Amino acid sequence: MLNNIILGLLSKKDLTVYDIKIAMDKSIGQFYSSSFGSINPAIKKLEKQQFISCTEYVERSRLKKSYKITKEGEKEYKSWLSSSIQQGRIKDEVLIRIFFLGDSNPQERKKLITNYLDVLKASRKDLENTREEIEKQNLSTKNSEKIKFQVSTLQFGLDYIAFKQKWFQNLLEEL
Repeated sequence: MLNNIILGLLSKKDLTVYDIKIAMDKSIGQFYSSSFGSINPAIKKLEKQQFISCTEYVERSRLKKSYKITKEGEKEYKSWLSSSIQQGRIKDEVLIRIFFLGDSNPQERKKLITNYLDVLKASRKDLENTREEIEKQNLSTKNSEKIKFQVSTLQFGLDYIAFKQKWFQNLLEEL
């Protein structure tokens, strides 16, 4: 998955590893996270497969590496995009915590769920701010089709958080 994410980001513009990490955090960070420790090996693998190429340059007395998708990388990315979408597993750590929450005392349960509701509220606010930033941008018709799917993903995140807020509020009321 990470390889395809990197190819997707590089299909838009050339990026350094740092820029890739920042782009991931800002765009898909709500539902997929990756560290520099996993991005770097993925970059090396993509380079070895000749799906990306590297250009080195010096900026402010520091050596930097910028990565660019190759024609073969574009083919691989397009192939992934056109492959069928599979149902994935829900990988939300909070579900594991809830599964075992019966092992804690009742006061601690309420406190943890109340705190988590605060976390959800902050996450929702962050996504709403992101949506406002996107809506303020003057988007060209060339990019509007691409952006539509990014905005749809953002809306999914908002809907998912709203669902979780309601579900956890109901759980808290049951306690």
